[in-house]
Amino acid sequence: MGISELEESSLSLDGKLLRFMDQLELLEEKRATLNSLIEQGWFTMSKARYSMGNKQVSALQYASEIEPLVCVHARTLDNGEVDFCTERVTQSKESGKDVRSIEDIGPQEEVIELSAEIATLQTAVLNSRRELRNSMKDKHVLVKTTSAAQMDKVAD
Repeated sequence: MGISELEESSLSLDGKLLRFMDQLELLEEKRATLNSLIEQGWFTMSKARYSMGNKQVSALQYASEIEPLVCVHARTLDNGEVDFCTERVTQSKESGKDVRSIEDIGPQEEVIELSAEIATLQTAVLNSRRELRNSMKDKHVLVKTTSAAQMDKVAD
């Protein structure tokens, strides 16, 4: 006894829905982790500002020309999904600056990596949602044609 086309469509739709829900759950977990790290950063900045005085910790302490320490690259995969990855830029010792400066302390790399993962996951969720919506439309068409065929059989 074979599986009818309608049952096969339903099973495929169920699988896509489960994958979509898993992606949403993972996205929610990663967003919660990122929010926690950002809150920790704000708290650390407020502690520094409190201990040093609010005039001592501000944007005025940043260099006039800031160079990125991490680059984020995006690439489109064969299946249409977008993949994000990060690359740490190494600073040369020729500039005379300390390679491991105060700005490098803390979980910045983790935050950047997590942000790239979230961006990749958000793209996957959007693609899964589109795929799920298309599958639902296909199933509705299949249900209508199956119902019409059954009505024709009953009429004969």
